[in-house]
Amino acid sequence: MNLAEAQISAPGRATANAAEGAQSKPEPRNQHRPPETSPYLAARREWDERYGNLITRAKNWRTAAFLGLLIATLETGGLIALSMKAKTVPYVVAVDSLGRVLAAGPAANHYNPDLEPVKELLRELTTRPRLSQLVVERDGLRLAVGPSAG
Repeated sequence: MNLAEAQISAPGRATANAAEGAQSKPEPRNQHRPPETSPYLAARREWDERYGNLITRAKNWRTAAFLGLLIATLETGGLIALSMKAKTVPYVVAVDSLGRVLAAGPAANHYNPDLEPVKELLRELTTRPRLSQLVVERDGLRLAVGPSAG
């Protein structure tokens, strides 16, 4: 019997050599346990099952809300910019007594209306409140009955 056969046939000797090799290298703490029985991994799995979906959904909703807020802000800014631009062009149309068009064209930009009649009417309406009620009633009656009344 040679030396190799003696080592194989002596089971106690092979186990002692394996134990000596194991003592020289430190074992990882949870190496001898399967992953399912590790208390850390079991707790982590339990936490993920309970709160993982909730945390993920909350993060997704938060991201969607911030994206929606960003889009709404951009749209608001765009609408404000569009509203600053004049899109309508006023036209002046002259008609005769039969309603036929005599002349038509865009209104001049330099037109400044006379504000004196407007100022006088506002001054009259604010200084004499009873008069303002009569003017409103008269105009309301004129609108209701027609131009011949009053």
